[in-house]
Amino acid sequence: MKKIRSLLFIFILMILSVGINAQNLYSYEKAAIFVSNNKTQRTKEIYEKTKVKYWLYNSKVIGRGRIEKITDSSLTVKGKQIRFKDIRKIGIRKNGTIPILVVITALTPVAWFYTPLLFASVIMQNRNFSMEKGWKFDGVFIPPVDSARIKKIAKEDSLQNNPASMVNISLNPLNSLFNQHTLEISYQWKNKYSIGISGGIQTVGKWYHFIYDGTDDNYPTGVYKGWSMFCNFKKMNITRNHWYFETGLSYKYLYYDHVHFINSWGDPDPDIEWIRSEIANVFGIKVEMGKRIFLTNHILLEPVFGVSLRQRRRSYITYWANEQSEHISDNYWGLLFHRNQIFPGIQAGLLLTFGNFKLK
Repeated sequence: MKKIRSLLFIFILMILSVGINAQNLYSYEKAAIFVSNNKTQRTKEIYEKTKVKYWLYNSKVIGRGRIEKITDSSLTVKGKQIRFKDIRKIGIRKNGTIPILVVITALTPVAWFYTPLLFASVIMQNRNFSMEKGWKFDGVFIPPVDSARIKKIAKEDSLQNNPASMVNISLNPLNSLFNQHTLEISYQWKNKYSIGISGGIQTVGKWYHFIYDGTDDNYPTGVYKGWSMFCNFKKMNITRNHWYFETGLSYKYLYYDHVHFINSWGDPDPDIEWIRSEIANVFGIKVEMGKRIFLTNHILLEPVFGVSLRQRRRSYITYWANEQSEHISDNYWGLLFHRNQIFPGIQAGLLLTFGNFKLK
């Protein structure tokens, strides 16, 4: 029976020790205050984040709270800076000791035999250090790596790297200037990857006719209507400045119906005219680099640039032309012609992205 009690007593002390010392795990990362006894030279450490109770020379009010910060000459409790020289007495209040003791006493009848001993341990852990009765402040320890600062930096980084919602919505205002209106929905996971799908419509608009009228025989622009689909994959945060790599595929279905062309762009016969209808299927692939610029917790800008390769498969019928000309190919009336064209190009854009980029 004595052996069982002894083993049980050791087991209880081990559990109690875990409860008492749990808050001091990784204590080498925390700042600490050293108090020493003038007679025995015994030194006791009081770590940052420890709950304390303190008395001041110039006040009868007892202060309580957790140490938030330690400097060379003061400590901060509940936002109040307290100088060491103003502290008359300070005591440590450990977490978890009393609850563990109650559970052990309630669940283990044999532990009643050791209750006085355990309560004595609690009292020793919660002892006070009086500056008037043999104790003094004997310096502080500030870790070379400020864990509080690291946590703050990590929190700031996570504001940009750890969006609370993984689903974002993006618009491309620059494309809208060229009558391509798109909306993208993307999903990001593990702060490393993003996959997005988007759709859009193409409308007619030739506001830039003062530069180019869009009626070139080989490269007509500003006359197409249609719709488009895109999908992309992004490798996020390849640098600390939030640059990312993107690759994507696209498809566009474009058409126009009975459009009157005047072939005046660099053509030796500027007076040639015709009426044509066309359907075009455009397939593309792009490779881009982009950067996220966080404006608020909910809005960011994404400038992107890169290269692309597109294939346009055209099928068109010319209904009328004022004359046949060798400078205008395939304009024979009423005949369906097909033409495949490949366009390498330079990509550039500016996305406006909406989401919830707050911390979880």
